[in-house]
Amino acid sequence: MLDLGKEIQKNFHQLTLLQADELIADMRNAIQHSESGHLSQSLRKQDVSTETKISVLVRAGGRLTTRRTAAGSVHDYSIDEEFGNVKESPKPFFYSTFRFYQRGGVERYRETLDQMIETNNQQRSSRSDNYYNLGSRVTIGNRFSTVSSVGRSRA
Repeated sequence: MLDLGKEIQKNFHQLTLLQADELIADMRNAIQHSESGHLSQSLRKQDVSTETKISVLVRAGGRLTTRRTAAGSVHDYSIDEEFGNVKESPKPFFYSTFRFYQRGGVERYRETLDQMIETNNQQRSSRSDNYYNLGSRVTIGNRFSTVSSVGRSRA
């Protein structure tokens, strides 16, 4: 029998992973320039879901975009790209794209839920169509029960 809760959770998890892939692709398209290509390559997802919570992290920056400055400190230039710095204006690619997905995400989950409920209802309906009414009626009395046969018919 279909466990609706587990099926919904599985489908929500798959939808979340697909949305993360789409989000990363759109973030890559939003990067206005990348001399080395490392910023685009640094975009990645990490599935941190548990049994009770579906969660996927999308990250940018890190090892690929971290450089040593002339002063010797370590700096991640993906932050400069997103927010700008003293010398350059911001060229947002991460949060603006994320906010776009955040607004549309609820509707996609609602559609997935509606689809799962419809599938569940169709399966339940098909099971009930295979039920045969044997034409028996049971009347329960005070100390006994009687069975009267009416004949075989399909419900």
